[in-house]
Amino acid sequence: MICQFASDVLRIHLHQQEGVLETEWLGSAKGEALRQGLSETLRLARLYRVHGWIANHRQLGPITPADQDWIQEQYMPVFRMLPLQRFGLVYSGDPFGRLSIHNIMARAQGQLGCEVQQFALVEEARRWVLEAVAVR
Repeated sequence: MICQFASDVLRIHLHQQEGVLETEWLGSAKGEALRQGLSETLRLARLYRVHGWIANHRQLGPITPADQDWIQEQYMPVFRMLPLQRFGLVYSGDPFGRLSIHNIMARAQGQLGCEVQQFALVEEARRWVLEAVAVR
């Protein structure tokens, strides 16, 4: 696993042989910090044509309504075009963060073009995502 990007709020790792991106939010992110981090995830996912994604939101706090709208309008249309097979989501430890992610995922339901599963532990998400891409 190679670190491709690091900021105060986000780390992005690449499992290069498997073609899997792993993102880890390191705390609350809002506005420009959130949007820049999300944009970087898309840039790297497209660059490496990843087939799996592990999204660790364990430490991510609530996402503002304005940022949720931005995600739906700007981020999701590009996300849907990725050649993903599986997206493993580790939900936030913050109840409001979990609600934010739930709202985003509910709005995108059925439009992501890949299998989506939510997990309590990053190890579970990693195992599930890597198991699918290993057989591609």
